[in-house]
Amino acid sequence: MTISPPYNVKIINDTDSSIKILASGFDRLILAVDVKWNDESFFEYLKGLKEKAKENNRETIGSIGKEENMEWYFNTNQSDSKGWEWVLSK
Repeated sequence: MTISPPYNVKIINDTDSSIKILASGFDRLILAVDVKWNDESFFEYLKGLKEKAKENNRETIGSIGKEENMEWYFNTNQSDSKGWEWVLSK
């Protein structure tokens, strides 16, 4: 790995740029996001998906964002992992 920018990235003025390239060449990114939910009914939805996955002994498909054609589908595991109550994967 190198700390230099990728070959085809051109930095116009490095001294004035507020965007810095930290690394390149990764093929996987794990991201954790803290979110404040105003409506906790979504947690009940996730709980139901997890229970359904346990009953069927396999992952269950769920979705988020049904407004404006912006629906995102995900899989819900049947058990928690590493301290997380719900594990969602694409």
